[in-house]
Amino acid sequence: MLDNNFLKVALAIKDIKKSEMVLPIAKINAITTPFLLGDHQALKTAMMSPQNYDKELIKCLYKHSQFFDENGVEIKKKTDDNREVKLSFDDIQSRISNIDKIFLVWSCYNSTYGTLGIREIECEQCKKKNKYKITLEELIRPDTMTLWDRETPFNETVDTIACSYGDEYEYVFECYIPTIKKYNQVLGFISIDKIRENLESNTVLSESEDLAVQIKTIIIKKKGEEIARSSNIQEVLTVLESAIPTKVTEEFKKKYTDLYQKFIPKFYTLLKCDECEHENKYFVDIETEFFRRILFGGEFVE
Repeated sequence: MLDNNFLKVALAIKDIKKSEMVLPIAKINAITTPFLLGDHQALKTAMMSPQNYDKELIKCLYKHSQFFDENGVEIKKKTDDNREVKLSFDDIQSRISNIDKIFLVWSCYNSTYGTLGIREIECEQCKKKNKYKITLEELIRPDTMTLWDRETPFNETVDTIACSYGDEYEYVFECYIPTIKKYNQVLGFISIDKIRENLESNTVLSESEDLAVQIKTIIIKKKGEEIARSSNIQEVLTVLESAIPTKVTEEFKKKYTDLYQKFIPKFYTLLKCDECEHENKYFVDIETEFFRRILFGGEFVE
């Protein structure tokens, strides 16, 4: 027979180690609790399919997170009968950006493990290899995040980027910082084989797929007159892969980067060399690190 007192004690202990993080694009605060064995098993099983892994990861992040406004009040929504309830999984996917998801991963990684483990890093100056134990806390630097600085929320903000092609044509892209929901929608249109092919290049999305996440609508004009338009994700993805000139996509990427680069997170630490005392800047891809930790488990030496 189940000992209810034993279960209560175990449940009370599991959430002692919490981690707090600002989600800079959504401009809300999150408090996360550690992942549990069942979460690890679910994520490891989902790794057979990158789409399923990402969806399972979001579910785990949602399960282990509470969201608060700038005054420390938990964010809730009202039901039709005027009751206040926790934000649903769908609410979170629509209200939080894919950039914010990276900070949630950091927070859960920190509350679950607290460290990346032991890393052997070569000094960029004297080339001596040193070993360092790197904590998650030390990866947060003054320039790690930039808060969303527009008057309208990010998920209500659409920018327009125009790119000319020849003397007659113009491509107009309506673009934004994507929500988690948009990222997963694009993932849903990509075959497992295609994603596995992408992963061989250490990325989940190809260049055209990444652009499809960022773009809401593509408009094509001839001599200033609109001749075609689409906001259909599959159509946008297909056109980006096979019908947009490279010159146009290169110009779009540059202009998009100018608009949003400052919001891309920078997780890094400064590691002093034992030999020459040079400080090496060591950058970390949090999502990739977390993926590896789930896959291999335990601390490891790189």
